[in-house]
Amino acid sequence: MNLFEIPKFQCPLCDRGLLIIENEQLIKETTEWSMKAYAEIGDPDIYEGKFMAIARCNNPDCKEITSIAGKTRMVQNGWDNGRDPDTYEYLYEPEPNYDTTYEICFTDPAIKIFRTPPQTPDDLVRTIDESFYLFWIDENSCGNKIRIAVEKLLDCLKVQKTFINKHGKREAIKLHNRIVELKSQKPEIANYLLAVKWIGNEGSHSGKKLERKDLIDA
Repeated sequence: MNLFEIPKFQCPLCDRGLLIIENEQLIKETTEWSMKAYAEIGDPDIYEGKFMAIARCNNPDCKEITSIAGKTRMVQNGWDNGRDPDTYEYLYEPEPNYDTTYEICFTDPAIKIFRTPPQTPDDLVRTIDESFYLFWIDENSCGNKIRIAVEKLLDCLKVQKTFINKHGKREAIKLHNRIVELKSQKPEIANYLLAVKWIGNEGSHSGKKLERKDLIDA
């Protein structure tokens, strides 16, 4: 993925075409405060902006649109050596080159991180799709949604979810214990789910901010 371009994501509607953004469908603006700060300081690192774009699926049987929005900033991308490209003589002092980077904060419909297999139950697919939506908006909420997806996956695998306690009342079995129960039948899957559960716990309970790379792992 090129840091300085919005990648061509797979269309979330047809799952076949790629989302293409034409130049006229991309709007970029600089925030007022960063323009004023740059005028005073002259440091490109202080630059901040916003972008909005309409991406269209290139599958001729789909052609649907997806809206994408987020933040832009300036990041150093190599150096200008200050030399004439033909004679290689020094013309000015070497200086850093800066390019615009894009951080996506919202997509509608949600761009999918992976494809769910065709046989995946609808209720589980809906939960996973909700995690894709939250991935771009709120990392911790996404982590919590992934944890819920693990619970629903265990439901699909018919892992017991409640028991009758000593007082004769029905009680929910903790997610950790349900995954341990799965270990006797599917140990490899259970080990993966334990790792995913910890990431979900971080998003749900710890107050620590998850990062997108954590969510990708999950």
